[in-house]
Amino acid sequence: MELIAFAKEIIELCKSAGAKPILHGSLALKYYAKNSNISVHDVDLFISENSFTNVIKLLDEKKYTYKYSKKWHVIEVRKDNLKVDLDSYEYWCKGRDKPKKIELKDVKLHMLTLRDLTEQYRIAAEVSDKIEENRRKYEIASQISDKPEKNLIKLRGFRP
Repeated sequence: MELIAFAKEIIELCKSAGAKPILHGSLALKYYAKNSNISVHDVDLFISENSFTNVIKLLDEKKYTYKYSKKWHVIEVRKDNLKVDLDSYEYWCKGRDKPKKIELKDVKLHMLTLRDLTEQYRIAAEVSDKIEENRRKYEIASQISDKPEKNLIKLRGFRP
């Protein structure tokens, strides 16, 4: 099963549980950078921690494999080698902007703004156990312009 198709299933499950998923992480970075070289190994979604109970109930009903970490405020949902992380919006996101609306494989959802995604990677580069990986993603996010036509120029190191 393809990662995006699996993510679509989990997004729909979240919505039916009353949660409003917000995309972040590598897939959001790849979207903003318009860069096919960015690796995406899982899909990261923020949902309200208040909806965790309803989401877990549906995961159980539909027999999904998942792991809930109260310590880290995350539900990790797996199917074969695919993974979707449902992260607590309240615990992990320090967003300032209203998330932007996008469509992912015919599923409407929200995504962190570029500014908030960049800030998320800046913080992760300081405190996570994957400092180098997050520092690299922060550098990529920092170089992305709000004007998409400038992104390829900046990422290749050229100046307009």
